[in-house]
Amino acid sequence: MTESTPKVNGYLADTTNKIVLWYRKNRKVYYFFQINYSNREEEIILGAKFYGRISSDRCDISPDGRYFVYFAMGMSTTTGKPERSCWTAVCQPPKITADVFLEQPDTWGTGGRFVDDRTVYVSYGAAPQYDTTKDMYFKDLRITFQPPLADEDGISHGWSSADGPDTAALVWQKERWGIFLRRKYRRYNPGKTGSFDAFQYTLWVVDRKIELEFEGIAVQWADFDNLDRLVCGHGPFIVFYSELKEVLEKNPMRIINLEDYIKEK
Repeated sequence: MTESTPKVNGYLADTTNKIVLWYRKNRKVYYFFQINYSNREEEIILGAKFYGRISSDRCDISPDGRYFVYFAMGMSTTTGKPERSCWTAVCQPPKITADVFLEQPDTWGTGGRFVDDRTVYVSYGAAPQYDTTKDMYFKDLRITFQPPLADEDGISHGWSSADGPDTAALVWQKERWGIFLRRKYRRYNPGKTGSFDAFQYTLWVVDRKIELEFEGIAVQWADFDNLDRLVCGHGPFIVFYSELKEVLEKNPMRIINLEDYIKEK
């Protein structure tokens, strides 16, 4: 893939039927989408257009879907000159306006993960500008710099170290339809591969491995939504599968082209 290849990454809320998406149209332009879904339909909302760079593997959505934490690089926020400025922010989708803005000196560390609906862990990096021994509070949000422990299954879900996503091979696995969806890191060196290509998604039926593809190309993101549908993303396309048969026959129940919701072409 080239720097201009369209890419996508999604984040599903646990307790509400909401998906938040970063759609990277090219290396300079990103779109922030929200999908509200039900058994009958999907509502697609274009929230914002962003110029700069997003590290999609350093983002997370709160369990209730109200807040979203992301790491971005863009124009200098102080001089307006085309200098790299880095920050971690918490917003309320579908808007990316920061409710919490934490400027950071570089890309070491950065980003965050929600511990619960109103607590977010921020990966502070090598040279923190804040007192990391104390929590910070903004409105109803608590910001902590202490990394959460691994989940009960012993798998760290991506935020256990100060220098960004941890590099455990298996990030998580989820069971639906009597099969497993596994998410693994595709890389061990964060500097080698872009964040939208960081993960590999596979289905396992007993001991049979099924590569997830759309139109012959490996998907960039996959997860199960709250209706037990498999949701996959590649480029501008978001596809939904309601059962394994649809996956095997490459016949999704629903295909969304995000480009259809972008007014300017």
